[in-house]
Amino acid sequence: LILLFYVYLKQQLYEELLAKADVFHEQLPLQKWQNRFDFYRAEAYWELKRTGEAALLYRDLLEAEQDIAATALRRLFIMASTLREKERLIQKAEVQFAASPRVLQDLWIRIGIESYKQGSLELAEFFLNKVWNLTGQDVISQAVPLYLAEILTRKGDDSGAASILQNYLKRDPAQSGAALMRLGDIYLLGNDFETAIVYYQRYLEEVPSGDRYPEAGYLLAYGLYRLDNLSESASLGESLIQNYPQTEFLQDLKRLQIIVEKKRDRPREALQFLKQYRVLYPDDVKGRIDLLKQLFVFKQYQEIQYESESLLRDFPRLWDQDLSIYLMTNYLHGLSSIARKDYALAVNALALIDKAAVESVQLDLILPYTYYYLGWAHYRLGQFQKARQSLQKLLEEFPVHKLFPQTLFLAGWCSFSLGEYRDAAAYFAQLSKTDPELSAKAAFLQGKSLLNLEELPEAALAFKSLLIVHPASEYADDALFEYAGTLEQQGRTLEAAEEYLRLADSYPQSPLAEEALYKRGEVLWSAGLYEETRDAYFEYRSRYAHGQLVDASLYWGGLAASRLGESFAAVLSWEKLAGEYPDSPFRPDALARTAEAYAARGDYRQALRLFTTLITEYPEEAASTGAVQRADEIRYLLLGLSDREAVLSATIGSEGGAKTLKGREALIELSRLYIYEGAGRMDLAFQMLATVIEKNDASTAAQAQYLIGEYYYRKSDPLQAAREFLKAASLDPRDSDLMAASMFRAAEMMHLAGREKDFAELLRRLEENFPDSQWTEEARKLLETGEVLKTGGQ
Repeated sequence: LILLFYVYLKQQLYEELLAKADVFHEQLPLQKWQNRFDFYRAEAYWELKRTGEAALLYRDLLEAEQDIAATALRRLFIMASTLREKERLIQKAEVQFAASPRVLQDLWIRIGIESYKQGSLELAEFFLNKVWNLTGQDVISQAVPLYLAEILTRKGDDSGAASILQNYLKRDPAQSGAALMRLGDIYLLGNDFETAIVYYQRYLEEVPSGDRYPEAGYLLAYGLYRLDNLSESASLGESLIQNYPQTEFLQDLKRLQIIVEKKRDRPREALQFLKQYRVLYPDDVKGRIDLLKQLFVFKQYQEIQYESESLLRDFPRLWDQDLSIYLMTNYLHGLSSIARKDYALAVNALALIDKAAVESVQLDLILPYTYYYLGWAHYRLGQFQKARQSLQKLLEEFPVHKLFPQTLFLAGWCSFSLGEYRDAAAYFAQLSKTDPELSAKAAFLQGKSLLNLEELPEAALAFKSLLIVHPASEYADDALFEYAGTLEQQGRTLEAAEEYLRLADSYPQSPLAEEALYKRGEVLWSAGLYEETRDAYFEYRSRYAHGQLVDASLYWGGLAASRLGESFAAVLSWEKLAGEYPDSPFRPDALARTAEAYAARGDYRQALRLFTTLITEYPEEAASTGAVQRADEIRYLLLGLSDREAVLSATIGSEGGAKTLKGREALIELSRLYIYEGAGRMDLAFQMLATVIEKNDASTAAQAQYLIGEYYYRKSDPLQAAREFLKAASLDPRDSDLMAASMFRAAEMMHLAGREKDFAELLRRLEENFPDSQWTEEARKLLETGEVLKTGGQ
């Protein structure tokens, strides 16, 4: 039964022990086992914190065997509530065990340890010192110096703790292991790494088979690392990893291995160790965030994305578990996504970084970068409003941060892209005063913003200020170009022209110099300064003989010369354009203008050659500008026709004769010329008029029929003429004037033929149908005077 109780105690089966004791207490004659029986019961009560029941039994055991009595005394001492009671127990122990100093020492040691565990450091120190200060002892339990050292350490007396352990090593060097380790720990925690590694090294040498060998090795390697003995630290760590693969310090050794390689400036080796560590210890979130940071060093952004997403997936409650790591994981994921141009992913990650959360874990350093790169990601996604909101936070919360200038710039661009030019101008104005390196660029963009607001004087001032403050800036030529443009828009033509010329003179290597010199000609042309325009375009060609706008300068220079009456100079410009720039959009018009210039001089052959080239090479332009008809006119001029005949003949040809109204009108007009000139082409006129009448168009047929009457009048056949005039009067009832004129001319012809009766009838019809017509009045005059109108219907 006693042995069974012993086993119960060892297995912490206290309730079972007491239950068994209750069953057998009255049934068994214990005799010599009574004390042991009661002692085990007391121990069970003690462990179950049933101290009242335990105390009753312990008091009855103070006179039992030494080992039982000593334990009972110790338990009662711990339970004693007054100093008086504690002193009584101490005195009893000293008397009771006076003949057994070893038992008494063990009692003091145990009471000291118990007191330490109970937090009674002064009491613990008192009893342990009673043992420590005993003289004449060769061997002493190492618990005494170890606990005394621990007490002194907790009281802040590290040197006193070290002194006790060092004295112990001198008194009992054979039991040095724990003392050596504790000494190493004391000096290590005090950052005295040189002394610490001495004791850890001694442990490795003096206790090569000790249980704490791997621990001592790890701490030694750590101490060497702190002393920058990196090669020795790395070598020792690798040896421990190989020789003690199952040690509980393996994870610490692996982490130290990583730290050492970083400090040795061997980042690639550190990265490899981190990757191995991540496989071995996937639950160590600190190791995984270290891996992310090291991957970032090597710009392995895709792997960072994978690892960060994996970390957040493996630890869905990471926000609650370790907020700092949660924030840093999203931060690195966001920056890596930006590096890979995955802007949507970057927004998703960086948007999770909350200001309050960042401040709560002292990660304030990442907040301005988060604002900036979140703004950048939104900007690249075209989300300018959201971008500016994030950037504005940085501007408001970190006004002296190194990213402040770039943030102003980007916020300005967002506003510019949103069309909010006043805000953009404000951002750029602030930037121009904030950052000397970006000052010129900011001033230029401020001017552009004001330009978009159509605040031309303010924009001009911004550009001019840039030119004054930063004349050698890379934006100076752009600013001067824009400045000239604002002057032009304000109607300050001559000033604008001067500034364009200044740009070409001051910044001849600028890509804008050529355009500026050309623009100078445009400005002068718009002002009607043709002589200056001509000279400006000549200046452009002189400086940029192979420029991109030479053809345009030849064209407009030619126009300017033409406006000045310098037709020869104009033709030279246009001919050069047509001959040397076959792909120029100005070539068709240049050909046409050159052809007209030759035609004006009477050089119809050269004019026809140029028109033919235009019609052949540019059929669409020729058709839309009437070049085909003009070429026909030139051909008729070559045949000796007058200008008007040529125009009408060309029109008739281009319109297909009488097929169109325009063609019929041209036939009628040309016939009228031929009939009234009375030459030998009257019969040709008759044929043309007959063609018109055949088309049965009332308006043109009536006009043609009228002219046939004139034809017969000039053929001295007044009766036939009268008949033809009467036909004309009946063809177009809508044209009352032509009807009246035709009846008048018919009456004239009857009067001329001596047919007075017919004349009188026609006069009557005129007076009846057209009483207010001028032709009726003319008929009355004819009756009075008897004179026929010799000019007919001209």
